[in-house]
Amino acid sequence: MNVKKYLLTLTILLAGCSWANSSADFYLTDKGIVQLKSLSNKVDQHKLKKLLGQGYVIHNGMHIKDNQLSKVFDVIKDNQLLFSVFTTEKGKLTAIEIVSPAIETAYKAHIGSKFAQLYEHDFGFCQRGYFTAEATEVICQAPNSKHIKFIFKGEWHGPKELIPSDNILKDWTVTKITWSAKS
Repeated sequence: MNVKKYLLTLTILLAGCSWANSSADFYLTDKGIVQLKSLSNKVDQHKLKKLLGQGYVIHNGMHIKDNQLSKVFDVIKDNQLLFSVFTTEKGKLTAIEIVSPAIETAYKAHIGSKFAQLYEHDFGFCQRGYFTAEATEVICQAPNSKHIKFIFKGEWHGPKELIPSDNILKDWTVTKITWSAKS
């Protein structure tokens, strides 16, 4: 085999299989979970189960999200919730919520990633989320993404109407990753 042909073959293999070399079963990009791409128009429990194969349990139910009734499909493996898929009542994919560190993203982020690994500062990316006495959430748009958000949690003893400073946020961790079909 000549060198040109070898390099071309190697380039095609590496480009086409970049997510397959990871240890994750699922990979999130700005377009959603790669392995679920074929379900974007009509998601139901049977199709999801068939696509995922053995080893996965799918629980389904109804959920109110953004004042809209939607279907939710929880994807579980080894008794651990990996992610939830949200659809309209007719089955159109609207959102995905990832809660397992087993899911990788195109941004090198996963559940447990630190704020400082993804951002130098919060300006322009983040907004205040849910606030309790135990923890505060900050919701940050993934860089260069219109669809992915990272939800960080950490300890904050300041005013609940403010976002903590970068030196506080740097040690906060991702507790949920969301993907929305809306940009």
